[in-house]
Amino acid sequence: LYYYMGMAYKVSFDFDKAATMFRKVLDMNKEFTAEANAEWALIQKVQRAAPGTEIGKKIALIDKIDRADIAALFDQEMNLEKLYTKRGIKTYDTSFKAPTESSTKMNTETTTKMEPATDISDHWLKPSIDAVLQLQIRGLEAGPNHKFDPDKLITKGEFALMLEDILIKVSGDEKLATKFLGATSPFPDIRNDQYFFSAAMTATSRGYLEADKATGEFKPGDQVSGADALLTIRSFKDQLKF
Repeated sequence: LYYYMGMAYKVSFDFDKAATMFRKVLDMNKEFTAEANAEWALIQKVQRAAPGTEIGKKIALIDKIDRADIAALFDQEMNLEKLYTKRGIKTYDTSFKAPTESSTKMNTETTTKMEPATDISDHWLKPSIDAVLQLQIRGLEAGPNHKFDPDKLITKGEFALMLEDILIKVSGDEKLATKFLGATSPFPDIRNDQYFFSAAMTATSRGYLEADKATGEFKPGDQVSGADALLTIRSFKDQLKF
C-alpha cells in the first residue's frame, strides 16, 4: 500500500510525500523493498534538482530523454534565452526566405518561408523547440532537411557537446573548444580525436557530468535521464550564479 501511494504521489509531482511513502516501505523491510529503493533514489535526485516548472517536473521522471525534452529543459529550466540576453549573445532567424524579387517583376502575394523544423508542428513541446532553434545550440540544430527529430534519444556525448557550446557562448571563451586539443584521454572509452572529446573533458572537469567512478569510462553512448539532465542544469546555473 505504501509503495503504490508513493507511486501515486510521484506521478502527481508531490515528491516530498512520495519520498515519505517509499521510505516507509524500506523501513518495513518486507515486500517491494527493491522497487521502493529505486524509486526513493530517483525521488531524492529529483528533489536535489528541484525543477521549477511543470514541464521540468514531467521530464524529471523520464528515464531516457529525447531532443524535444532537452530543448524544453534548456528553455524552461535553464531559461537559456534570458541567460543569452543577459550575456549579450545575439540570436538569429535561421528560417528559409525566398530571394527578393526584382522591382521590375511582378511580386507574388506571399513570400515563401520554410520553418526551421518541419517535423514539430503538432509536438507538445513546439514552443520550447522553436525557442531553442533560434539559439543555435551545437548538436541541437535542425538538419539540412529541416528535420529536428524531436523523438530521437540524446546520448551523454551529445549532451556534453551542447553544454560546451552553451558555456562557450555565455563565457565568451572561444578557446574552450580547443583547450584539450592533443591531450591524452583519461577515458578508456574515448579517443582524443573523437568529436565530443573536448566537450567530455570540459563537462567532467567542471563537474557538470561524471565518468564512471569504478572504470573511469565516460560512456558517451549512454542515454540521459531527465533527473540527471536537471541536476546538470542546476550545477551549470549555480556556477554561473544565474
